[in-house]
Amino acid sequence: MKRAFTLVELLIVIMVMAILMTLVFRLSSVGESAEARAKTVMRMQRLENCLSGYYAAFGSYPPVKMHGSPNIYYKVNGSGIQQVTQDPDGSEVVWNRVEAACRCQPMGMNYPYADGLFEYVKTVSQALMELHNAGQEGYKDNPQLARLFDALENPAGLGSEKQNSADWTVTQVFRFGLMSYLLPRYLLMMRHTHSSFGNTNEKNLSLYDDFAQWSDNNQMPCRFEDGTPYSSWQSLAGETRWKVALLPSQSVTARWMPNLEGILSCEVNPGPIYGVNIESGDAFKNVTIGNPYPTLYSAEDSQSGEGGGGGQLYALDGITCYDGWGNEFYYHSPAPYQSYRLWSAGENKRTFPPWISDEEISKLNGTDRTMVLNWLSDDIVKMKN
Repeated sequence: MKRAFTLVELLIVIMVMAILMTLVFRLSSVGESAEARAKTVMRMQRLENCLSGYYAAFGSYPPVKMHGSPNIYYKVNGSGIQQVTQDPDGSEVVWNRVEAACRCQPMGMNYPYADGLFEYVKTVSQALMELHNAGQEGYKDNPQLARLFDALENPAGLGSEKQNSADWTVTQVFRFGLMSYLLPRYLLMMRHTHSSFGNTNEKNLSLYDDFAQWSDNNQMPCRFEDGTPYSSWQSLAGETRWKVALLPSQSVTARWMPNLEGILSCEVNPGPIYGVNIESGDAFKNVTIGNPYPTLYSAEDSQSGEGGGGGQLYALDGITCYDGWGNEFYYHSPAPYQSYRLWSAGENKRTFPPWISDEEISKLNGTDRTMVLNWLSDDIVKMKN
């Protein structure tokens, strides 16, 4: 006669199974964390090789301009943009303000979409509008939607009255982060078709001649054939792709390009660059919308621009690099750009500016100091002094 399990025996079996399941989950978590860390370190080493190549070519590390303020007490708007026209509020340490300060020298590069992709931009814009009008807040964390709208809070920033401003917080047309130095900037940021520079729309090319944000951050190159300078940015953008690829300022990146193979996130895959495919396959999520109900404009408004935008798009294409936890790397290099710090915020996805000393951190109130030290506890840092 078979004996049935007693209640105590069943409870013991259930407890053993629960313990085993807990161990499996913990081991799985440890394995995922180790994999994310290894991926992070590998990508940082590759970026470090690129930075060394840049230094060998130019005698300094990339002179990434400030795209905001290093002050951690400036308030930010719903799109994470610092409100530098207001006085800093130094009363407490708030993460979104800290993050904005840490990204004052950004990792990614952003630039207007090619004409051929406007239908895509319009489709996503319409989807975002419909979710907003239906009162659904979930869209704000959806990178498929949010990534397109760096200037969502104020698309009027593309109006003609703002064209003379080179301030990123005013005219959000380009972002000249680290990637815009390690990649061939003109070859990528000025591409308006997938295959060549020719057959472009002059209306959009006016971005490069008319906007101070572009001209203040770029030097007019010379033709590789005879050394004569281009007469305008439109004349460069009208060149065939291979001629732009041969410009010394662009072709120099071929030296370190193999290090970037398969580690970058691209909103639109640009294809091989000097024979190297940089696309990692990671979802591009450079932009998140913090405000669940920002001011929205229809796709038609984004095309025409509020305040006389001259038919410019305000949605931006881009390229950046993420760590193993899906967080964008951070970069800091003070003038005269002879040193840098490249770092990952680690698994907790929180960090603190490296230019704020340990002494300054020690002067924070107890709660803030403990929080900051916890943020820093798992950072992964590469430094070159």
